[in-house]
Amino acid sequence: MTLRPTQSSTYALVQSGLRMNMARLVRAQEQVATGKRILRPSDDAAGTSISQSFLRQIAKVDGWLESVGGARTRLSAASSRLQDASGILTEARSVATASMNGTLSAADRLGYASQLEQMAVNLMEIGNSSFGDRYLFSGTASTTKPFDIVDTPDGKRVVYHGDEGRSTALVGRDVEIDTSLPGSEVFASSDPTGTTYAGLTGAKSGTSADMGTGYETLAVRTAAVIGLPQEGIVVSGDATIIGDHALVVDAAAGTVQLGSGPAVSIETPLPADLEVRDADGSVLTLDLTGWTGVGFSGVATGEGEISLDGTSWTAFNGTETNLQLTDSASGAVVHVDLTGVTRAGEETLVFEGTTNVIDTLLGMAHDLRNNQDLDPAALLDSMSLRLDELVAGQDRLLVSLGDLGSRQSRLDRADQRLGDLRIQLQGLESEVTDADLSEVVLDMSRAEQTLQVAQATGARLLQQSLLNYLR
Repeated sequence: MTLRPTQSSTYALVQSGLRMNMARLVRAQEQVATGKRILRPSDDAAGTSISQSFLRQIAKVDGWLESVGGARTRLSAASSRLQDASGILTEARSVATASMNGTLSAADRLGYASQLEQMAVNLMEIGNSSFGDRYLFSGTASTTKPFDIVDTPDGKRVVYHGDEGRSTALVGRDVEIDTSLPGSEVFASSDPTGTTYAGLTGAKSGTSADMGTGYETLAVRTAAVIGLPQEGIVVSGDATIIGDHALVVDAAAGTVQLGSGPAVSIETPLPADLEVRDADGSVLTLDLTGWTGVGFSGVATGEGEISLDGTSWTAFNGTETNLQLTDSASGAVVHVDLTGVTRAGEETLVFEGTTNVIDTLLGMAHDLRNNQDLDPAALLDSMSLRLDELVAGQDRLLVSLGDLGSRQSRLDRADQRLGDLRIQLQGLESEVTDADLSEVVLDMSRAEQTLQVAQATGARLLQQSLLNYLR
């Protein structure tokens, strides 16, 4: 018996052929439209795996490039602010040098002091610069304001609240670049090289090592003067002599001389507060109202006391070569040789290599205001000491600027390297997933023609007549 396909099976065969050819045409059209050979994992399982690997690497490179961009912007902001700070310090050096002219009046010095104080404030504002909601110079404590100026018994000083850490940016596999500088490194130093005294009193470093940072004020005072009265002459008012000082009263010449200082005339009526000064700047004030008129040559000896914190005082006799003094507030410990001390007063000592340039400017302003009534030579010595530290501070800041510049150069190189790597990875991924357009267009044409043929064949197979219903 002859078998004939039923109408339903013929329809199913035609439908299956049309679907298959339509799917080929649609796939070819998608490839032409997207330019991709692999549109879904089922198109090429192995190729999809390789492509995903490349895409993951590209995502990592994109993350590194974003990190480079953020770090570059932050470093650029820090560099710009430090250039401003360098300009301020250059101007400050000029002002400080001009203020050391011995012919200046007190008013002139006050004017220079105000300028230096304002520069210190400007410098502190730079130190407190922020980028977004983060401070540039507070180390890793980037949400903490780095600097504040506080009042101390020795005048205004700056306090650093940041830390010593450095923020970093990941710009490659196991490659990090520092993106910050702690303010304690930019505006100060932690590389002590020794303790230096301004030279006012004659004190100098002892034999033991000192401990401290920045500046301290060493205070020497005259506790008592022995050797007077003589011939009715007594001490009145303040005295700043320490140790033995020759005192000569020349009745014939009518003068009084202290040590190798100038002879001072005795006026009539006899003065109650005649001030005589030794060549070292020490002063002795005498009451001559009870003078008998007889000349004499003797020795006036000042007994001294010394303090580092201005509160606790230690008596000394001028033979100590390594007397230890402490400042409980700052934690500083110094060892002082007192064998050369000849006068009382307050003098600056500096722990070299540990000073803050903001403190240096504030200290210069304090010196120029001269509240301690320093003589010109003592004032010049103190200013010279601070000027040396100012120069060193500016050098450190320039080193920091160079450091930032080198990091920016590294970031530029990293950006170029990562950009090149991204292009290479994109090329490799493209080789796996991209379609050969000429081949795909040809496939699309073939699929279209095949579909048309299938449609025509189906139309012929599905033609209806009375014979289809006869047996």
